Amino acid sequence: MLLFVAGHALATRGVSLAGNVDSGFDAVAFAIAWVPAWFLPYSFFLATAELYHAWWGSLTALSRLGWKAPGTLRGREAFWLPPLAGLLLILPALARFAGLLGDVGDPMTSDYARYYLSLFGLD
Repeated sequence: MLLFVAGHALATRGVSLAGNVDSGFDAVAFAIAWVPAWFLPYSFFLATAELYHAWWGSLTALSRLGWKAPGTLRGREAFWLPPLAGLLLILPALARFAGLLGDVGDPMTSDYARYYLSLFGLD
């Protein structure tokens, strides 16, 4: 996960800083339009891993601070409810980035896409 997060940060924030371009919505829409077979599953699994780690880390941090989670929250079934709820939000978010739930314009012509492609001589 660390390698993916480091690569993700370099590809988004590094490119954004080097090219003085925004790496927000346009960058994700560009990545999904550019190589959907890679970036749709990548985005899905990265977001899923982040959800799990944020949930587990939050419960662990709160317990270290003295908060006692109800036993049902730490139970096997109940533990997964918040991450599963978040998972249900990932799918429409990815559909939106892919342009399935609204017009995203042409992601290949954004400032981010033009800079990214030119950076690697792919323009």
